[in-house]
Amino acid sequence: MNIALITSNNLRHINFAKIICEHINVKHIVFEHKAYGSESLQDKELSYFPDCVEWEPDVKHTFQYHGNVSKLLVESLLKELELDYIFTFGCGLLKPSIYNIPKYGCINIHTGLVQYYRGVDSNIWAIMDEHMDRIGSTIHYIDSSIDAGKVIDQRKLDLTTLSSSDTLDDLFIKTCILGIDLLVDNLESILENKINTIDCKTSGKLYQNKDRNEEIVFKAEQKLKELLS
Repeated sequence: MNIALITSNNLRHINFAKIICEHINVKHIVFEHKAYGSESLQDKELSYFPDCVEWEPDVKHTFQYHGNVSKLLVESLLKELELDYIFTFGCGLLKPSIYNIPKYGCINIHTGLVQYYRGVDSNIWAIMDEHMDRIGSTIHYIDSSIDAGKVIDQRKLDLTTLSSSDTLDDLFIKTCILGIDLLVDNLESILENKINTIDCKTSGKLYQNKDRNEEIVFKAEQKLKELLS
């Protein structure tokens, strides 16, 4: 199987690339430059993924500015690889010219349960809804929708792994780790083309960056403290 990865350059994304490369042969990695959302998240990722700071992939890889992944140069590069799958995590939205390249499709890690929350900040919206039971991760096929492609697998976060000192950043990183673990656990069935998709019945509300502001983040942080106390 010929596999490529499309991800970003934050430590959580490098951890994704590192772990997948440890489990399967990867033909190419495309890293998309993405700035950290906050200094606190950057510091927190450093505490979770210190071994990723100096990691260099042994496979061919390219770096692209944000928004350039769907450009003709990247499209041409990926087509030459005769890919069976592309695995994505944390990159920008892909155009059909990219996600239609691999023979069997593109598979994405979404840090949320798509029947409840799509787009960004799934954990924040679950907390604001006081639904900690709706925190988890999903792996799904990419199509023209946003996080509404056919679901391969999903898993709720084990809330017993949380501590009273956990912040929104901890929660986000733990769902990132959960999503990567979920993909790893499904690699065998994916590579053997023995995938049974899940019918989630409903598609969750789509949240975008414009829906989040400092007041909502503050309230969610306070609610999380209350829920974990």
